[in-house]
Amino acid sequence: MPALVSPPPASSAPGEAARVEPKAHSLKTEPLSFRDAPALFASGCFAVGILLARLHWTPPALLLLVLLSAGMVAWTASRVALRVALIPLAAAWLALGAVCFEIQLQPDAQPQLIAYADNAKHTVEGRITRLGPPRVIESSTPYSEELREERSQSITLRVSAVDGGTLSGGLGPSVYAPMDALLPEFHCGDELRVTAPVHLPDRYNDPGVWDSRAYMLEQGTSVLGSTKAADVVIVPGPRHPTIGCRLQALQQNASLRLLSFADHHDARLPAWLLLSHDDAAMLSAMIAGDRTWLERRIRVGFERTGSFHLLVVSGLHLAIFAGLVFGIAGRLRLGRIVATMVTIALSFAYAIFTGFGQPVQRSFWMVNSTCWRGQSGANEARSTPSDSRVSACWQRIHARSSTRDSR
Repeated sequence: MPALVSPPPASSAPGEAARVEPKAHSLKTEPLSFRDAPALFASGCFAVGILLARLHWTPPALLLLVLLSAGMVAWTASRVALRVALIPLAAAWLALGAVCFEIQLQPDAQPQLIAYADNAKHTVEGRITRLGPPRVIESSTPYSEELREERSQSITLRVSAVDGGTLSGGLGPSVYAPMDALLPEFHCGDELRVTAPVHLPDRYNDPGVWDSRAYMLEQGTSVLGSTKAADVVIVPGPRHPTIGCRLQALQQNASLRLLSFADHHDARLPAWLLLSHDDAAMLSAMIAGDRTWLERRIRVGFERTGSFHLLVVSGLHLAIFAGLVFGIAGRLRLGRIVATMVTIALSFAYAIFTGFGQPVQRSFWMVNSTCWRGQSGANEARSTPSDSRVSACWQRIHARSSTRDSR
């Protein structure tokens, strides 16, 4: 059957080519309403409530009373008209944000231990809760540019006494020894007696830079120290390794394998697959949460620019991991419910493996809620507030999974 060909448009003059007028496309915008984005309304009021609580302190009991009262008024008004209920509903979300800010758990500031951070020598007793690997580093003596190699090992102690007085807190001493000597054989769970000058962590006062003191307080450590191996005594007694010690051993094994791959790479690999020692140290921090191999020159650069959070396992890292697991589960056609359960289980295992810090905890619960929210459809998932990075990644994964299932 011959194809139908439409005749060319008539020309305005003989021999003149036909002119096609382009169509004008206009974007139609609609005003933002509560019905279109209720979660945006709620999250905005919640954030404003947190901001108001930071600026002005209000007793939590009064905030709870306001929250309950506004919630009851909003529920009653919603039975009459939605527009009437918006004002008390906004007040309820404002009060909820302020309540969450006031009841948020803050890390122990450890003021009694910080009082000893005067750069003077103190005798500290405690138990090892985290143990870094022995390393060979380069250091310089004061007022000299000559570098020398020495052995070093970082330790985290749960303090039980300082100068004979009972005290609690966290100390992060670094133990040094010359190259012709050996470091003591420490084990996680050992009881130590350390004599070292105690000082506060360095802190840059520039706005937006990494706050190492606040981060270390979240990890339970408030002061640092450095000492010679001769000033460290292992107290004899039973060893009590914790679950954290075993998880740290897994982290270090993963880091050592990555560093071994970087230091003993195959020459037949292409250049873009090769890793330097610094690359492997940064990858071990971002993947396994082990920052013990980061040299000071690398840490300082990230800390001063305010980008050290990239080397801390947080929401972005867990979101990428969960997205990969969910994508692989979709390729294997496990079904949405099974894929969601597998993703949550493996994400929880990865969060525990990396130390289960506060950023990872927040991200895990957010990923958990996003997984189950995906079961109710993409439209509901788009109307729920979440981290933009995880939300975008998650919606793409669900969209691809839905396309495969429809086929």
